[in-house]
Amino acid sequence: MTTRISVIISFVFLLFPIYGNAQKYTLQQCLDFAVNNSYTVHRAKMDMQEAVYQRQETQAGVLPQVSASGSLDDNVVLGKVILSGEIIGQSGTNIAAEMGTKYVLDASARLEQVVFPHPCSRVSKSRRTALNFNGFAPQ
Repeated sequence: MTTRISVIISFVFLLFPIYGNAQKYTLQQCLDFAVNNSYTVHRAKMDMQEAVYQRQETQAGVLPQVSASGSLDDNVVLGKVILSGEIIGQSGTNIAAEMGTKYVLDASARLEQVVFPHPCSRVSKSRRTALNFNGFAPQ
């Protein structure tokens, strides 16, 4: 009985092939698909891009570094100090005097420049050589 059922099932599968409409690929299409979707190739491209970014970071380290900052304080209410009136010739009275400044402005700028980047230039040259050797010319 089981052989009869298995023969019927295999006959049905032969009549209605499941993969009959499957697309056929050439060897070149299979190789292209494998190369384009390979994790190793993707990782190698990412490593090459990382090397380019590191080179750019090294180059940026020898460029002038500029920083600036500033602040403005507006003292709406100034502090008051009670002084003796004898200072201005009015003995026996107290005078309230405002102390401090209304506005305080602070500004600063800083410029730094690397004078002799000898180690950086060696690293940059070695990375450029490695990138050119691997066929990935830096831009």
